[in-house]
Amino acid sequence: MPALPKKIMVVGLGNPGKKYEFTRHNLGFRVLDRLREQIGMPTWQLQKALAAEVSEARIGGVQVVLLKPLTYMNLSGKSVKAALKQYGMRVSNLHVVHDDKDVMLANLKVKSGSSAAGHKGVASLIEELGSKNFNRYRMGIMAPSAEGVETEKYVVSKFLPDEEPAIRNAIDQTTDTIIADLGLGR
Repeated sequence: MPALPKKIMVVGLGNPGKKYEFTRHNLGFRVLDRLREQIGMPTWQLQKALAAEVSEARIGGVQVVLLKPLTYMNLSGKSVKAALKQYGMRVSNLHVVHDDKDVMLANLKVKSGSSAAGHKGVASLIEELGSKNFNRYRMGIMAPSAEGVETEKYVVSKFLPDEEPAIRNAIDQTTDTIIADLGLGR
């Protein structure tokens, strides 16, 4: 296995505010909250210049930055581009967690270098960064309840009560996968 970079940025995509807190589109934020807690990162700090909440620490000699863009999903790339520049990181240091309506509920797919496939937050990243060569943790939100629902409405809907246990489990599994993939276990 190749040596891990000395710098890692993990970005969770979502929308700011209580209105969106437990929506399907905010799985990225929920995973980052769990990841920050699991690996013992400092509390979130608002960085206005980045339009993001940030938690940063050195873990085992690696600079780790967790970032939650507050630009709303469709403009996430602006915040991430500014953060990569501020922390002196390349796109290859970037790992992005986001919801994916093309993946079945609570399933995880890990990819690198693929297109946005209609995800506007990922499209914003690709456009702003000029590259699609970053790692993606795609968390499934597609459920039978989505049948006939317009995508824009579906992604900002909350999980149904009977879906939430599977989502909480998926958040834990995704967090564990990120920790293992990036060597962040303490």
